[in-house]
Amino acid sequence: MIAALSRVASRYPTSRDQKIDALEAEVLKQPAELRARFEPEIVHHFAPGLYAREMRLPKGAFISSKVHKYPGLSILSKGSMALHMDDGTTKIVREGFHIVAPAGTRRVAIALEDVVWTCMHPTDETDIEKIESHFVAQTPGEYLDFVQQQQKQLEADMPINQQEVQR
Repeated sequence: MIAALSRVASRYPTSRDQKIDALEAEVLKQPAELRARFEPEIVHHFAPGLYAREMRLPKGAFISSKVHKYPGLSILSKGSMALHMDDGTTKIVREGFHIVAPAGTRRVAIALEDVVWTCMHPTDETDIEKIESHFVAQTPGEYLDFVQQQQKQLEADMPINQQEVQR
């Protein structure tokens, strides 16, 4: 009986990322024509020291994000959406909502109205691929690799006497 329960339980996602992955997989099963109707329009904005990625979503669109490597400011400037929060709850947010998303954040939302959502990143870079590579991990696994790499770099940069103190 326990083995049967384990087999059934293994089919259902348990972690937040597994749940998001399962939602994304379900969306990909929908007909391409339907998915295309809900694709976000992306508009890029640049100012000295700042890049803003504006996403325009039609009502009814489902969106999931990649993983942010660093904290970042996001602002909902139009519409409303059901936003899955880091604590596992879903919150209805309306224009004017803003949040500083911590590093490691991955979001899921459904647009309840036409939406404009903007994420901002501090950079002078204007090459979109370079910006995305620097600020975003494509998967939770890639984010964990990034964090481990950063930790190793910090340890390598630490003076030897400080490394000994930490041991």
